[in-house]
Amino acid sequence: GATASGSVQWNGRELIGLPPETPIGALTITDFLDVSGRSRMQTEILPQLQTKGTWEDRLVLRHFRTAEPVPLWSRGFLIRNPETGEIDAVATVSRDVRQQDAFEKALRASEERFR
Repeated sequence: GATASGSVQWNGRELIGLPPETPIGALTITDFLDVSGRSRMQTEILPQLQTKGTWEDRLVLRHFRTAEPVPLWSRGFLIRNPETGEIDAVATVSRDVRQQDAFEKALRASEERFR
């Protein structure tokens, strides 16, 4: 998730190859995204969060050490200040879907062989 100012709080350092010594508060959401994700953040994700309060779809992060894509299924939602109603943070719950993607690819290949 990220605060309204864009600083990040993250619990998945290993998943994206972020070294423990990297100060996470200095990073913004876009630092974690691949190129297509950065564009989607501005044109699709943030606008939907602001209008509907939630967003859910695939999102691809980038691995900090290898630059490999890390596909996730993510659900984002706003956390508002209960007194002012102002946005305090954008939170996400995400699931790594690399294993699922590999399984689906193998299943498609297997189906093709038996056609």
